[in-house]
Amino acid sequence: MKILITKTNNLNKDKMLNQELHDAYRTTNYKVFTPEFTIKVGQLNGILNKILEATSNTSWAYITAFNPFSKELSDEENKSRQDELLKLVTKHQTYKGHGVDEKEEWPAEESVLILGITEEDAVKLGNKYEQNAIVVGSIYKEAILKILK
Repeated sequence: MKILITKTNNLNKDKMLNQELHDAYRTTNYKVFTPEFTIKVGQLNGILNKILEATSNTSWAYITAFNPFSKELSDEENKSRQDELLKLVTKHQTYKGHGVDEKEEWPAEESVLILGITEEDAVKLGNKYEQNAIVVGSIYKEAILKILK
């Protein structure tokens, strides 16, 4: 009986951790450096819509290769992974940025806004770089948090 209770408590802890992670991703500020603007999950972004219009794109994704499955890697490992990601998306127009949690409790993660990528291809990239979640969207619509794991 005690083992069952322990397992249940561990499951509850995992659920709490997953909910905390989900909440952290949902409230993160997904910043783009140039032009400077911030993408927020569940919100429209006028600047992003204007960029999509000007570049004749209708879809986008915001992805990082940093810290796979939230496991902290060295700066060198993270930068190498991010450089590899950037090489894979050269056919798309991209904008560098970083994700910053709302409470600024963990370091910013270098990221990239990719224009014209389909949600399906964005999910493949997110999975390739072992991300728990990515942010995706399309013109005139709210940013969507896409949970991968």
